[in-house]
Amino acid sequence: MKSVLFLGLNNTRAPMAVGFLEHLAKDPVEVNYSCAKSFKTVHPHAVTVMKEFGVDISANSYLEDPKIDMFSQKIISMGVDVQEFYSDHKVIVWKSVENWNLDNPDGADITFFRDIRDRIKYLVIKLLDEMKIDYIHDEE
Repeated sequence: MKSVLFLGLNNTRAPMAVGFLEHLAKDPVEVNYSCAKSFKTVHPHAVTVMKEFGVDISANSYLEDPKIDMFSQKIISMGVDVQEFYSDHKVIVWKSVENWNLDNPDGADITFFRDIRDRIKYLVIKLLDEMKIDYIHDEE
C-alpha cells in the first residue's frame, strides 16, 4: 500500500492535506500527519473551510511520534524545517522531504485559510498524480 506522512508545525495545514488525500483517493493509501506542537483539536478555521468542500477533519488525530512513520513512501513538510522543529523527536530523515512551503495560517482570518486550503488541494492532486494513485476528479 502506498503511504504518505505530512509534517506540520501545528493543527492547521497538515490536517487539511490529510483530509483532501483521504477524500479524493480512490486507491487505498496510508496517510498520517505529525505536528511539532501538541494540540487536542484541529484548528476551527481549518475545520470550517474543509467542510465547505464536504470534508470533515474535526476528528483527525496526529502521530505524536513521527519516528514511527518515517518509512512512508512520501514525506511532505507543510512549510517547516523538519530538523529544526522535530529536533525534540530526534527525527532522522533518511530520505528527502518535499517541502510545500505553505504559509502558516494560524492567527489569520478565514479568507487566508481558504487560500491555503485551495493551494493544499492543488498540491494533493499533484501528489496523487505523481504517486499514480487514482482519485476523484472535480467533474465526477
